[in-house]
Amino acid sequence: MRRASRIGALEQVLSLVYVYPFRCQLCRRRFRALQWGVRYTKQPEDTRQYKRQPMTFLVTFSGQQMRGEGVGTDISLGGCRLRTDAQVWKGTLLQVQVQPQGCDLPIVVEAAVVRSVQSTVAFQFLRFRPDQKERLSQVMRHAPVARRR
Repeated sequence: MRRASRIGALEQVLSLVYVYPFRCQLCRRRFRALQWGVRYTKQPEDTRQYKRQPMTFLVTFSGQQMRGEGVGTDISLGGCRLRTDAQVWKGTLLQVQVQPQGCDLPIVVEAAVVRSVQSTVAFQFLRFRPDQKERLSQVMRHAPVARRR
């Protein structure tokens, strides 16, 4: 779960008594929970809706007169980041196939947009078929948790 932005006057008032909105990273359900004694402050630098899961996987992508492949370095239900030698431009709309280790068939993202191109390329997933989104959710659920040192 990840804390979500407060929406409306009711959630603003509830936060005064330590009740905050959250969103499940896997099912996207939004809910409120008591976090007694915890104060959350707004952190504008982290605007992602989903937390990224570090893992390595193969990615292929295609679009109008463009094809490429690369190695993914992290993924969430909202997008992924990868290294590729292909020329990709910010704002390009593509179909993406993600091939996590241990999966026989790739997970197909019908529409993804390139959000940034730096040393890696960041995709935001826009549209999945429901069965493909469920497969990605299962991969995320069973991925090993990265430990901090």
